[in-house]
Amino acid sequence: GRMYTKFKHPSLQQCPRHLRGALAPEYIEVDIVNCFPTIFLQLFQQNNIYIPTALTAYVADREAFIASTGHEKKVVKEAMNSAMNFGTSLIPVIDAFGGEFRESFKALCSLPFYKKYHDLGKTRAENPHPNEPYKKAVHFCGSDVERQVILSAIQTFQDAGFETSTVIHDGFLVRTEDDFESFNTNTTQLLRKYTTDATTGIGYELTFSTKELP
Repeated sequence: GRMYTKFKHPSLQQCPRHLRGALAPEYIEVDIVNCFPTIFLQLFQQNNIYIPTALTAYVADREAFIASTGHEKKVVKEAMNSAMNFGTSLIPVIDAFGGEFRESFKALCSLPFYKKYHDLGKTRAENPHPNEPYKKAVHFCGSDVERQVILSAIQTFQDAGFETSTVIHDGFLVRTEDDFESFNTNTTQLLRKYTTDATTGIGYELTFSTKELP
């Protein structure tokens, strides 16, 4: 699963996003672009499992996919996340995607290596619905890959001399004395190198973006 700060220990991870910039103006956030959709697309690819058409389109060009639905970005992102967590949607293309994703993820969990996520989901299920363990398994499976990638990226930044800080789900903070544009210029090659190294070493091709803390 994901890494969380210890209970009762104050952390930027637990702060509302709009407070982080005020509390840590010297930090910039580096996070995975389109994290879980990209992870599951590649998991399905690696294991020869059917990839939902909408998932391919969403990962290839998220903005174009969002525009094609006629809905706002926030609405579509939330709907996609809900569908990947075995929910339903009032947006037809995303509701159809949800059905395909459920079948593909169940196929993934039927494989020996991934069965452990469904088994763990059974122990954490909050209701008796047969899909409940799979909902939990989506989080455990995606978070395991996410954690590997984040820790590897943090090591890449540290090896390059950067001071890293709080892990925030699919990203982490990097301390810098540069302004945002200079930081981006100075880290562009590093992020490209990391993407190449991660594809070779971890087996997942995930890209990162940088964000100013608000």
